[in-house]
Amino acid sequence: MGLKYEDIKVGDELTPYKRTWKQEWVNTMMEMVGSVPNWHTDPEQAKQVSVWEAREESTVLPGVCTEMATCEFILKWLGDDPKPFFFGGGIDIRLTAPVYVHIKEGGEVTYTGKVVEKDDNEKKVICEISAQQDERTVMQGKAWLKF
Repeated sequence: MGLKYEDIKVGDELTPYKRTWKQEWVNTMMEMVGSVPNWHTDPEQAKQVSVWEAREESTVLPGVCTEMATCEFILKWLGDDPKPFFFGGGIDIRLTAPVYVHIKEGGEVTYTGKVVEKDDNEKKVICEISAQQDERTVMQGKAWLKF
């Protein structure tokens, strides 16, 4: 059964969500969009174009993947009923640092959040959300749900 509006309280923590990105998945996605080689698929290019610190044998995850996993995080927290997200919900996020994907080990990102506001008139819930990789914040933003 999905999460109910009445069961949510300001201050509630969203269930953390861990997502591991594999280089093979990134390569396949980049091939599908016709964008190879680039810094998402080639560690040498990632070293050359990154304004951030480069990591050995690593690429940089496309930002759209961080956005996609943010949606997965919210949907998993909601449980069996995704309607509050799909019908009136959404996200507004800012990418704050690159997500590194090691070519063999992948890259793990942990998504967290907290309920910061409830609007009983609109049955709307607002959450602050973020994502971390190796204690670096890679995404910050808000999510809202309409019940």
